[in-house]
Amino acid sequence: MLLPAKVEAKEAKGYIVDFGFKDRTKGFLKAGDEQASIVGKRVYVVVKKVIAESKIIRCELLCKENRDDCV
Repeated sequence: MLLPAKVEAKEAKGYIVDFGFKDRTKGFLKAGDEQASIVGKRVYVVVKKVIAESKIIRCELLCKENRDDCV
């Protein structure tokens, strides 16, 4: 699944992203090879795993390598 999100903050091992859901579910984006800071920017992410009990969604940035997973 593909979702738009806003990168809220940088953590030790990645980024916290906000999807704008009413229940305040957040996403976690593992740190990668980003050249510039993505905090505050809108990005498209691919959902990898939903952890319902903690309201966290693990995701990856949309890129050429994983775009076929969305179709």
